[in-house]
Amino acid sequence: MKITIAVGLALAIGLIASLSTAVGQTVPRKYQGIWIDQSGGQIKIDAGTIDFGSGLKGTITSIKPGAEGGEVMLVKYGNVGASEIELVWYLTKVNGREIMIAVNVESPTSIFVYQHRR
Repeated sequence: MKITIAVGLALAIGLIASLSTAVGQTVPRKYQGIWIDQSGGQIKIDAGTIDFGSGLKGTITSIKPGAEGGEVMLVKYGNVGASEIELVWYLTKVNGREIMIAVNVESPTSIFVYQHRR
């Protein structure tokens, strides 16, 4: 399973590197909702923002598809007073559970794994 995810991320980053046009600023519905991390923390993603809780909310400034079917997205967001952050979002399923892996583009070893709360 780890190999499949690693290969998927490598392909996603390669595909995203070749993109040059944004398709709008609206987050696809399958990425929206509440996502829980390994420590029980959560983020809430809606059509145009990412809410990390504790008053930290980022506005999505760009979102681009990285693969057919929308399993991979390149997302840029910014917080007031901070520089813009770019992430690769990769959707997959593990044991029937919907999982999102988020990789910081500037620091590819900074990886976050979330489970979709339904």
